[in-house]
Amino acid sequence: MKSLIILTLLSQPGFAQVRSTLYKKPGPAAEVSVTKSPQAQNAGNTHKKSAQIQFPNGNLPSYLVGRGHFTTENSPVILPTQKQNIKSKDLLSGEVVFAEIKESLIAFNDAKAPVRAIIKSGKLKDSILIGEATLEKNSKRILIDFKKLRVNSSNQNYEVTGYALDQKGILGIEGELISDENKFFAAEFLSAAAAGLADASIERNQNAWGNYVEKPSPDTLGKKALVSALSTTTNHFSEKLKKAPEYSILEGTFEIQILITEQPTLIN
Repeated sequence: MKSLIILTLLSQPGFAQVRSTLYKKPGPAAEVSVTKSPQAQNAGNTHKKSAQIQFPNGNLPSYLVGRGHFTTENSPVILPTQKQNIKSKDLLSGEVVFAEIKESLIAFNDAKAPVRAIIKSGKLKDSILIGEATLEKNSKRILIDFKKLRVNSSNQNYEVTGYALDQKGILGIEGELISDENKFFAAEFLSAAAAGLADASIERNQNAWGNYVEKPSPDTLGKKALVSALSTTTNHFSEKLKKAPEYSILEGTFEIQILITEQPTLIN
């Protein structure tokens, strides 16, 4: 009976209209927009860019590695604060080596002449020492001061300090001395003697007080002028004697000894 009543109601047009008005068609689904913060956007962009850049020593992105890319022009240059003093163990301070100088040598008082010596003994045999030669004023011997060493086996250059000795171990080498000192000395002596002779020939008289005074006469004036001229010439030769050119020559080839006073240090 109840079923019949329900079917009857459903079949009525008004009931169907009421049902249709109560039903609503579902609308479109709501879209949810997500807004990223600036920090998140920057992190995403950095990750994308870093993923495209690969280091030659690995595959980590730059934001994980923590260092930037620098060109050779922008890279900092680090230089050592102190130079390493590398010394040669083949030649020590206090050693004496035998050497040979093949070139002829000339030495002056106020000038330095270059000298080359070839070592003939020890571990550095056939190596070359470079120095300077001067003429010692008092002994008139040739002094040679060695400053550089070139090792024959490695072609490396060293700073060194050494002095030349003769075969007897005496400092310096004796050469043939050439000087104008004797010539200027003889001229100075003759000028001084002539000035003294001219002064002695001047006539002098003794006065009442016992002093000798020159006799005024034309002859006395002429002799005094001669004495003055000779005295000036003597002084001139004396100055020339102080600056007389002199030098010493030593023909090559000759042997020497070299005293090492400072161990060779490598030139960087």
